[in-house]
Order: sequence, then C-alpha cells, then structure tokens
Amino acid sequence: MITAALLILATCPIDDPWTRLEGTQPAQWRLVWTSDPAHEVTVSWTTLEAGNSHRVHFQPMEELREFAQGHAPTRADGEERHAREVAAHRSGAYTLDPTEIGEVTGAFYHHARLTGLQASTTYWFRIESDGLLSPELHFQTSPAEDHAFKMLHGGDSRTGIQERQRMNRFIGLLVDEHPDLITFAHGGDFIANGRLWGHWQRWLSQNELTTSAAGRVLPMIPTRGNHEPGPLFDEIFDDPGGAGLNYYSTDITPAVSLITLNTEISAAGDQAVWLESELARLRPERRWLLTQYHRAIYPAVKDPASAKSHWVPLFEEYNLDIALEADGHSVKRTVPIREEAQDPSGVTYIGEGGLGVPQRAPKSERWFLQEPGMSGKAHHVVLLHFGPVEFHSRIVSLPEPLLSGVKATGEEPGLPADATWRYLAGADPADEAWRGADFDESNWDEGVAGFGYGDEDDATVLSGMQGEFSRVYIRTLIDPALVAEFEEVQLAIRYDDGFIAYLGGVEIARAAIESGCGPSAEGVTSHEAGDWEVFPLGGGAELAARLGPGPAVLALEGHNCSLTSSDFTLHARLIGPTKDLPADPKQALILDEFRLRPRSER
Repeated sequence: MITAALLILATCPIDDPWTRLEGTQPAQWRLVWTSDPAHEVTVSWTTLEAGNSHRVHFQPMEELREFAQGHAPTRADGEERHAREVAAHRSGAYTLDPTEIGEVTGAFYHHARLTGLQASTTYWFRIESDGLLSPELHFQTSPAEDHAFKMLHGGDSRTGIQERQRMNRFIGLLVDEHPDLITFAHGGDFIANGRLWGHWQRWLSQNELTTSAAGRVLPMIPTRGNHEPGPLFDEIFDDPGGAGLNYYSTDITPAVSLITLNTEISAAGDQAVWLESELARLRPERRWLLTQYHRAIYPAVKDPASAKSHWVPLFEEYNLDIALEADGHSVKRTVPIREEAQDPSGVTYIGEGGLGVPQRAPKSERWFLQEPGMSGKAHHVVLLHFGPVEFHSRIVSLPEPLLSGVKATGEEPGLPADATWRYLAGADPADEAWRGADFDESNWDEGVAGFGYGDEDDATVLSGMQGEFSRVYIRTLIDPALVAEFEEVQLAIRYDDGFIAYLGGVEIARAAIESGCGPSAEGVTSHEAGDWEVFPLGGGAELAARLGPGPAVLALEGHNCSLTSSDFTLHARLIGPTKDLPADPKQALILDEFRLRPRSER
C-alpha cells in the first residue's frame, strides 16, 4: 500500500533547484538585451498571482562597496540595500491556449526596463512583488569602448528535458568560469509548442539553472523559432524588436554588432529592407559583424531556409563575418562561402542547435561541411570570443559529470536492465488497476526489458507496432527492501517518444507527454532515445517505508507521437546511488575551434 505522502512527493517535488511559483513570489527571472546593452536591460519575471506592486531594486557594484563600508543608506528594516528602483512598465496574464483553459494554471509576467546604466559595470539587483523578494542577483553591462568580451550562442532547447537541464547547468558553470562572458544569444525553439503556457512554464523555471553559483545572470538576446508561434514569445521577452516582428540589432560594443532576424515571417519586404539598412550602417564601422536567426541557410540536416535568396546576397555584399544558425539539431561550421563556393572572403555559418533537443546525424557529405568545415552530433553551446586582432569560436559539449546517461561506476541496480516484465501491446487497459499489485497480469505477454522496434537495440521487439498502435504498457514487481539501503533511488530510462512511470500505482515521472494518460494522453512530442536519462525518486529508506511491506509494482506506459514513427524505445531500470562527481567546465569536450582575422587583414 502506498501513502498519500508519496503522491505529494511524486507530483510536487520539493527539491527542484528553481524557485517555486507561489503567490507573488518572483520567479523565472530573465534579462533581455536589445539595442543598447551598455545602458539598458529589461528585467523580466513571473508570479503565480497578479499582485499589485512590482519593481526592481538595483545598484552598481561600486556603490555597494560604499554601502559595505558604511557610507550608503539602507532601508530601516535592513531588507533592501539597493538604493535605486524601477517599477514594472508592463504586467499581464500569460495567454493560455484554448486547450489549456480549465486544465493549466495560468501566471503573470512583469517587465521592468532599467535605463541610464553605466557601461562595463556590474549591477546587483533584487526583484520585488508585493513585498516578496527574489535572491540577490547581478549582471554586467556591455562595454562602451572597444574591449574584448565573450558571448554564448545556442538554440533548440525545446525537448529532451533532462538534457536541457544539464545544458543549463553547464551554462551556469561557464558564467563563473569566464568573467568576460557577458551575454547569451539564443537561436530559438525554446520549447515544443510556443502557444502552450505549460511548455513555457517549465522552460522558464529550468532557465534559472543558467544563473551561476555566484548569482550572475547572462542577459539574453532572443530569436523567435518555428516552434514559437503566438503571443507568448513577446509576453515572455517583452516584444524584442517589436511585437510580432522580432528583428533588431544589438550593438554590443563599438566594434561588434549582432543582427537578430526572424525566419518565421517574410524574409523579403520590410525585413529585407531593414536588414540592408542595418548592414550599411554597421559596415565598415564594425570589426566583427554577425547575425543570428533560427532556420539554417546552409543546413547540416534540412533543406535551406526560404530566406536564403533574400538575405545571402546582402550578407555577401556587406561582408558579414559570421551567421549563427539553429533548427537542425546537430553541430556544424561551414567553410567560408561566397557565391555558392568556398572563398576565404566569404561568410562562415556556425551552430544548428544543441541546447537539449535530441541530436540528428548531419549530412556530412554536403560540400560546405567539408574540411576546413566540420559537422557532428552532440549537445553543445558556441563560445565566441571577440578580441581586437582575432575572433575565436569554440563549440563545446558537456564535461563528463554532466553528460547525459548513467555511468557504470558508482551505481547498484535496484531493478536490473535485463529484468523480465509483463507487457500489453495493441490494446489499452480497462482502467488504472493495471498499475497496482493486485492486478491479474496473467493474460499479458512476458518480455525482457528493452521494448521497441526500428533501432536494432531492443531485447523485446514489437514488430507489429508501426502503423498499428502507438502505446505500450509494461509492469514488473520490485522488492522495496532492495532499494531501502540506497541513499537515493533513481529511475534510469531510455525512451522514444514519451513515457509515464508509476510506482505503487502513483505517477512518479513523465517526459514528452504534457497531460493525461493512456488513450487520453495529450501533447506527445518527439524524443529520440540516447543514453540513460535519470529521474530522482528520493531516499531509499523513505521510499521503502511509503511503499510498505511486500512487492510493489513499477509500471510504465510508452507512447509514440505518431503511428507511422520509424522507431520506438521503452527501457527502464532502478539504480542508486550514482557517483557524485563535480563538473569542471575546463573538462568540457571541445568539438571545434575556429579563428578569424579582421577583414582588413584577410
């Protein structure tokens, strides 16, 4: 028998490393840069309730040093030491999709624009909503002079929830590792369905993981991707470049500018006219001139974006240096390209999106990916260093302790990877009783763990699944005593596309399924099975006590996003504890390095 306490643990985990949405507690903070990052930033956040008073308290580091020495004033209650404050200029309810009304709890956005800032300055700030405060955080404004700095770029964080969290943690590590890293250009496809607040809510909470251990937040320069239709993108990032337009220039320093374009509206017409005017304004004034947009023009996986015929002639006419791309779910850097040929004076295209989404194999035979270009398949970010005599980019993947998957050392099986399960394929259970210990499973088939088809790695092959049915149900018995000694019990799973897991009849984990279960499941999104992904279930002794004596049932339902999907995987085990190794960004895998001299020296 399982208690209500485990239900609470499973549905509302208390150890999420981000701020819980409660009342008017500020949460889901993010900073946005658009045109003038040396002097302006938009501070944005979320509250569960609308509230009445929303503001940001802030102060530059030098003034805080004076405060620490007893020379600056503070409030009588001592709660707030930042002398300046700005009220939110915009607040409102996030738009719910019609399918979410009555099913998903809404929330409220708030935006406060800080202006008149000093360049090259660290600002500490706290967000306040109705008297409730965020943690103390800080950011850096961009240089007003021609100083060296670093920038991150990446895209496609929309699915692969565990990988997305690992990438976010990695970004947080990089922020403290590189004091001169000042901004993060996101290439779009933040989430799977941009019309669903439920998708954005999870992304926004997990985005807090990019905040460094020291409390530093990278201002974001956001790009709209093809998975961000609807009003929520603008509600979340405060209309960057204008509501529905979302193209704009960011003059990061007098020597470096980034032009953000929108591949989800017409690439011709007004956007092309604006692009040409910006390129003419910025060239030859800028030493380094870049653009970012979502759909790749020289793609490693897909067909070229329709923007190619409108934008590439302008890129080449005005000698753009670097184009940052996403959407392909792979890694690539092209050769320099001009007039559809390799040319040392051409434009280099870098990226393709690896912030969590399952990666695809690139079409490495394409001419523009040949040496000295490159292509590959790995979750990654691009670290860009802008100096006075050289541009240096590194495409970096996760350090070992953050890599997706379970390691062979330091773990013990609570349920082995080759356990025997009962399974139901081609039909749905009559009710929820199949999840419990009293269910009669004698009519279900029996198979070894590792259910699926199409991957040539399945122990129990479901050869009749493709085109016939999209759901499979599996269950097996576990002995709570086997996990009682574990410091932490973890569900390790490989899945394609989505799953829901139950222990003792209670849901304990789900991924790539937004709501519902069985034939009523909704929002099943594509997810490629890779290495083992880990879902913490809590301490072993506590878990065993809640399960009670006797065998308990671990049950899972696996879903394909379509009947015609080319493959399916559902493979689960229980483990604990895994080896706890510190992650060191210096140990990150460097997938590619690229250096470029200014055009005047090429």
